[in-house]
Amino acid sequence: MDINEVSRVVSLSLSYLTEAQRISANNIANANSGSREAKHVSFEQLLSAVPMNKELSHQTVSQVMNELSQKAQPERVNLAQEVAASHEYAMKYDAMVGMLNKQLSLYRLVISGRNQ
Repeated sequence: MDINEVSRVVSLSLSYLTEAQRISANNIANANSGSREAKHVSFEQLLSAVPMNKELSHQTVSQVMNELSQKAQPERVNLAQEVAASHEYAMKYDAMVGMLNKQLSLYRLVISGRNQ
């Protein structure tokens, strides 16, 4: 896997986590509404729905996830699970950003030849 493929997967992952957290927040917000239906989209569903040779923006990922969540079998909202999922998405996002920052620091070190 070359650096462009890695970059694409990481970008897709960050967009997924952002949108998954948004969907989870909507599930929580709508828990007391009349429908009380939770929507979910897995990263695997997203990967199978997007062409790997196409450049994807966050907006495109958002649209694809909205389409997938509309097609998904609705489930009853479980507030405890939704809150836990929202925290999990946030922690994964923070971990990925931390990993990217370390990777960028390594690139800077290699390019400049000194630690900044």
